[in-house]
Amino acid sequence: MIWIIVGFLSINAVVGQFVGGQKPGRCPASDIVTTCDCPTNQMECYTDFHCPFFLKCCSIGCGCRSSCQFPVFGYIG
Repeated sequence: MIWIIVGFLSINAVVGQFVGGQKPGRCPASDIVTTCDCPTNQMECYTDFHCPFFLKCCSIGCGCRSSCQFPVFGYIG
């Protein structure tokens, strides 16, 4: 019984690190220039957890396009 409780607490601690559906890091700056028209089916992901492994779901364009990208760490500057 104690192992079930310990296992649950361990899983809860790991999952709790990613509050709000975000993985660590931030999205890289986008250099894509768009007309802001929003064609259908341009969303590869909706949250970071739609992306595999450690990739983040990043907006490219006007917010109606997204893709899974490598995160950037460190300070903006």
